[in-house]
Amino acid sequence: MGPVPNQRGCDVESCPNKHKAYGFCKKHLDQERAAGRLLIDMECQFKDCGRPRVESLESGGLCLSHRRQRLKGRPLTPLRTYHKRDGLCGGPDCNKPVRETVGGMGYCSGHGFQARMGRKLTVIVRENRKGEPCSALNGACGRTALTRDGLCRTHYRYRFEDPNDWDRPIPPKAANGAGHLNADGYRVITVNGRNVMEHRHKMEELLGHPLASTQTVHHVNGNRADNRTYGPLQITRDGKLRSGNLELWSTSQPAGQEIGPKLDWAIEMISEYEEFLDKGRRQALQGALKRRRDEGS
Repeated sequence: MGPVPNQRGCDVESCPNKHKAYGFCKKHLDQERAAGRLLIDMECQFKDCGRPRVESLESGGLCLSHRRQRLKGRPLTPLRTYHKRDGLCGGPDCNKPVRETVGGMGYCSGHGFQARMGRKLTVIVRENRKGEPCSALNGACGRTALTRDGLCRTHYRYRFEDPNDWDRPIPPKAANGAGHLNADGYRVITVNGRNVMEHRHKMEELLGHPLASTQTVHHVNGNRADNRTYGPLQITRDGKLRSGNLELWSTSQPAGQEIGPKLDWAIEMISEYEEFLDKGRRQALQGALKRRRDEGS
């Protein structure tokens, strides 16, 4: 099979392969290299470049970097010269060689990471401290270090997430079966294979039905993880419907200013919470309705 029409083939007579570079196919190009006949004039044609040119007729005799400049339509310019970094790390009590430059200063890889993350440069402990007590909280963490610098898994994650506020106590772990605390401080438990908020689940058990979209649960003492209840819901003298540390709030309010919708809303509210009316409020409601009937007669 000969070369594809309008596609250049190998310059070697009777060779059917397509062109690779310098007029040769890949097979004959390897032969010419092995014979040393391609070592003549192999440098980039840009003045004082000294780099090997790309082995392709389309390169125009340029190295890879200068060929990229030409393809991007830029003027050919001298390439930057890279030098090996010398000297020792500028971190505290560190005699390791420089591996990177941050802000004009040379650092080893460890202090370079601290500088790039904006942390305070500290002495890097080179010995392996795995298995020792965690060094956070001045050794009061109580967990076992799992990293070389002597931190437990949680404090290592804290330091990675917030370098300025990581040396803090770890929230206590809930007992088995007691659920877990989410990022907002609410306790989450598993009910019928689903994760639910414990305070909402307990309030629904007290009500006997799911919470409406206008109902929310408030923690009396402000502790979102304290979901204690003491018997059924009861309404207090100041109008708070609660049991233990859980209190039911309602955001429902009538729409508009027309009398009809307000009456509908009032009837709905009374029917929703009628079972929780104390003796005084129930008597006041019955007395108000009786007065209205007497005035109308």
